[in-house]
Amino acid sequence: MVMPNFLIIGAAKAGTTSLYYYLNQHPEIYMSPLKEPHFFGFEGEELKFIRTGNIPDPINTMAITDLESYIKLFVGVTTEKAIGEASPSYLHTPKAADRIKFYLPQAKLIAILRNPVDRAFSAFTGQYLHGIQNHQPHLTDFGEALKNETQYIQENWTPIYFYKQLGFYYSQLSYYYKLFAKEQIHVCLNDDLKKDSQKTLKTIFQYLGVDDTFSPDTSQQVGASGVPRNNFLYRFIKNEKVKSVLKPLVPKGWGYKAEKAMLNKPKMDPKVRQELLNLYRDDVLKLQDLIDRDLSAWLQ
Repeated sequence: MVMPNFLIIGAAKAGTTSLYYYLNQHPEIYMSPLKEPHFFGFEGEELKFIRTGNIPDPINTMAITDLESYIKLFVGVTTEKAIGEASPSYLHTPKAADRIKFYLPQAKLIAILRNPVDRAFSAFTGQYLHGIQNHQPHLTDFGEALKNETQYIQENWTPIYFYKQLGFYYSQLSYYYKLFAKEQIHVCLNDDLKKDSQKTLKTIFQYLGVDDTFSPDTSQQVGASGVPRNNFLYRFIKNEKVKSVLKPLVPKGWGYKAEKAMLNKPKMDPKVRQELLNLYRDDVLKLQDLIDRDLSAWLQ
């Protein structure tokens, strides 16, 4: 039976998808073919999350909730030294930490963090895009979405809609530090991954004990965000049938470039930004002491 020896635990909308694809290129690293199994967060549970339009969230059927199915994700492991998966729900789910400690007490844990204000806004615009794509429009006003968060929680919406709650990294990470040795937790910042991806990945490779001279292709960003200039055209290029027809006819990476070209960079209301900065200030100050990093830029 093969189980992972490292996990990317989050945070959501902080770069976990990019990090997954970069690590997956390394010949000495095996990443679960299902990027987000969510097993340790939802083992044994029947998920009934909803999303915009009061429809069931795909995570209800996509998440792996039994051990046998989870183990099957790693049957492809051969000679890889590092075996992992990436489920951003683990960071903000205390029971995930408990289950990881039970099943994988020696596992290495990687957290990638992003300015919590920017993370919240990115999560909002991401759900706005999903709503357009699925003909289930989400709120267009970020401030209004923040006010509705308590309602989302009470109605059992999928946690990606908990824009404010998921940004309190100190309270989330500190629980992991209580359960695991400090040496088992590696924290990197989304800013570092963007500014110098190769250096950041080299440090992670060293942490995982794999060849740190390997240089993955980081030229392709993963996951576009923004507000569509034209909703109809955006839905058209995101249609699975359209993508399957165009894929063999266009250069690799064309789809992402086309999607990105159709999106305007949204701007956050300065008043809302300041409110969130005030909300996160104490948590950020505690976090920088916990991980020994200067996070003063997050408070500006």
